[in-house]
Amino acid sequence: MTIHFGRLVAATVLSLGALAAVTPVSPAQAAPPLCFKEYELMKVGASIRAYGYRYCDDQPPAPLSVSVQRWDPAGAVWRVVAQGMGEAKFNCFGTDLRKYRHSPENHLTLTANCT
Repeated sequence: MTIHFGRLVAATVLSLGALAAVTPVSPAQAAPPLCFKEYELMKVGASIRAYGYRYCDDQPPAPLSVSVQRWDPAGAVWRVVAQGMGEAKFNCFGTDLRKYRHSPENHLTLTANCT
């Protein structure tokens, strides 16, 4: 049996061309924007501040709901002492050592001379 390579290639190309002609091609879809959320908790001067923003490609930062919680040893609970969009700021009025945490990112905690 003799196979004519040229004819096989030509037949394959014609078949693929016919397939491409009848197969609808969907338009390219843009990839969704790359986004991430960034949270911070820190002592700045005489205040405890929690920050939260969502960053996406080619878009301005979008503020997220955040709050500062302070540990209440008497009630053994975390109490919200400040809340806001993008930033929550609790102004210190004393120097006792207290624990604070970020909400919704409860793993972000700090201990500071701030009551």
